[in-house]
Amino acid sequence: MRFKRARATSSNHAKSPVWCSRARRPPPTRGCGSTPKELLTKTAAGGATDREQLATHLRAMESLLRDVELLAVDARSEALANPDVRPALERLTPAYGGERGLRAFAAVDQARLALERNAGVKVVADWLALQL
Repeated sequence: MRFKRARATSSNHAKSPVWCSRARRPPPTRGCGSTPKELLTKTAAGGATDREQLATHLRAMESLLRDVELLAVDARSEALANPDVRPALERLTPAYGGERGLRAFAAVDQARLALERNAGVKVVADWLALQL
């Protein structure tokens, strides 16, 4: 089956109210009135910078997951690596205590190892988000 294309001339487009209203609009923005280019200024600064930042976040996640597991087993605060966030850790304990917490810790560890083996930063972050 063949479809016929409607031929549009520039004069038809110029007279169309939809075309004119779109032409007058400013480019779409996201977030707090920023343009997409402004939102991306702090990302993709460089492979090494992004990699170091993600590695730091992964180490912090491992520390927090370790504390959640510790609270699930024993509520003593002397052994916590992050006693300043204990209330937040206690709220996470029912969800991440036990088997799920162990799987989450293993996933963060695998993500850290993949990052060390030069896997892409975005790929590692996306994979970890799916695992958690």
